[in-house]
Amino acid sequence: MRPSCLLTCLVLVFAGLGLVAPRASAELTVELKNIPDWIVVPPPPGRNDIIEIGVEGGAVGEIYLAAEESSAHRLMPLRVAEGRYQINLAGASFVEFVRGQPQVSQFTVFVRPAQKPGDKTDALVVASVPVVYDSKLPPPQLDFPWDRVTLTLQQRSSKPIPGSYGNLYIHLADITSGQVLLRVGGMDGSSITETESVREGQAVPFAVGESRYVVTLDKLVNLLIGTDYATLSVRPADAWQQEVIERLIARVESSDAVFIRNDVEYTGKQAADHMRLKMAHAGKPITAVEQFIEEVASESSITGKPYKLRLSDGKVVETRAWLKEQAAAWETVGPKPNEAPK
Repeated sequence: MRPSCLLTCLVLVFAGLGLVAPRASAELTVELKNIPDWIVVPPPPGRNDIIEIGVEGGAVGEIYLAAEESSAHRLMPLRVAEGRYQINLAGASFVEFVRGQPQVSQFTVFVRPAQKPGDKTDALVVASVPVVYDSKLPPPQLDFPWDRVTLTLQQRSSKPIPGSYGNLYIHLADITSGQVLLRVGGMDGSSITETESVREGQAVPFAVGESRYVVTLDKLVNLLIGTDYATLSVRPADAWQQEVIERLIARVESSDAVFIRNDVEYTGKQAADHMRLKMAHAGKPITAVEQFIEEVASESSITGKPYKLRLSDGKVVETRAWLKEQAAAWETVGPKPNEAPK
């Protein structure tokens, strides 16, 4: 029976034991041995499947495993003797090779005969073995080409994150009091994040391998009749940082507070325009919220005096602290006593 965690397959053009490929030339033949029905990545403890590749009738110029003949992402088999090669399907190099291309559904063994300078010989195409991913194995990164993906989930439901190949899910609990409990994890109950109480406009960060992402709660819908639901987005953490910077500038622009720069008072729109101007002339990209606050929106680059603002109640605070409070309302999950407006 095929494992239920089927995610992506290394499909073999030739399946079974003792495969003999068509001739690449009048002399060269290739034979594959010890091919299992399935390879699970990561391999179960103690598993050590080794495919043997035998080449007869001529010299080999190249032999490799890849998604396409011209692909730069290749796995070279180990040469163990003249005309004999091996691929350890439980080895770290094979596992890393497969995990590094979660979007690829087919890999192939390519064998190119040795050739004289100037000759061009097509590679002999040999297929290998089907591979399934363990359902608890996160991909090395999410595979979606968009700046974000948007999902709609009913309360008390789960849905896979696009680009995770069924490995990562967003789990929602009840929607109540303008918030919902949210968790990112596997369908098997494993967790990538803690269960967090999230309100509209807030984000839950999570990591996939070395890549960082956030899931944001865009909208909650409470229905008198029917099932409540939520709209969420998943995007790279860098894109979220840029969005928070834009939100902060918009928050400044719409504020009725008086902004004070070098002892001169300005409106919110004037202060926002000044921040945009400083960003444009920063001489380097402003990519993080903390960087924006510290390098653009906290103090005068000429006098070093901190920016301040006078709130509607007459209280004067430093812009640095005020902006950090606004950002925290979006970036820090959980109920907030004074949530920044969306």
